[in-house]
Amino acid sequence: MKPWLSEPRGRQLEAFVGVWDIKTSRFNTANELIFVACGLYDLSFDEIDTVEKAAEAIEALGKKARGELARKNRGALALDEKIFADPDAPISREGLERMMAASKPQMIDGASMDCIGELDIDPAKLLRKVVSAVISHGQGHILYDFPEVLAFFGSRIPHRHELEGHTGVDERMFEAKAKWPNLIPGTPV
Repeated sequence: MKPWLSEPRGRQLEAFVGVWDIKTSRFNTANELIFVACGLYDLSFDEIDTVEKAAEAIEALGKKARGELARKNRGALALDEKIFADPDAPISREGLERMMAASKPQMIDGASMDCIGELDIDPAKLLRKVVSAVISHGQGHILYDFPEVLAFFGSRIPHRHELEGHTGVDERMFEAKAKWPNLIPGTPV
């Protein structure tokens, strides 16, 4: 278990850092995480000695300032390439489960969309609604192009030999899978 997770606001600090594709799993101590968080958000490492203080200081910046600071400072942190996530790494089931577990309602005023009340823009719920709409309108084949969406829902495109003897097999799924940029070379489609 990551040492900062047992501390108050440890998950929040990890999220503040991890959202910028920084691999928090590479850190062995809470101080390493705090150090990178301070660098990312222009905070004084000398003044912040706990995970809770770091999370509070970052939260106090506000969403807009956090984004501006992180975009500005991310380049300096990029010198240590080992702390960034590999964008070509396969999506793990654990990663998807963590994202789902961390998903929470994000209520916004619906007035700007000419709606009464609040709108819930929880990413996990929103993705489920969009995928359900795509499927219910007979366009499920569009999802074949996105292995990460299939993995998110615990699905996959089977190998052709697994469907031998079945009728009504949608050939578009095999065509889409053959075009995946990260398909393992030589994988039968």
